[in-house]
Amino acid sequence: MKLLIIDTETADTENTPCEISATLYEVGEYSGALASVSTLIPVEANSAQAINGICPKLTQAAHPIYQRSLALFGEMSALADYAVAFNAEFDSGVVNQFFPDLITQPWLCAMRDFS
Repeated sequence: MKLLIIDTETADTENTPCEISATLYEVGEYSGALASVSTLIPVEANSAQAINGICPKLTQAAHPIYQRSLALFGEMSALADYAVAFNAEFDSGVVNQFFPDLITQPWLCAMRDFS
């Protein structure tokens, strides 16, 4: 089984993403990380710096490479059986709103679905 472990960081109260990260992880006889990607998303302001720890200058200078990073994210997603996030309700909401159709797999919540 393959899990796409996802984390998003947002820049404001509208949950505008300023970073997205994912690791494709194989679980089975041989378990381990297969691939990882993390990228800043360009935003003009980051009023949530105290929460996300990302300097607003970095999000303003985010390089257009983030688009290729999102393409890799999509490829990794296509291989996964499930998407997993610590707070899947929050992260799935961000991903579905700002990156529609990027994740089509069912989401699992690390806070609620695992003991």
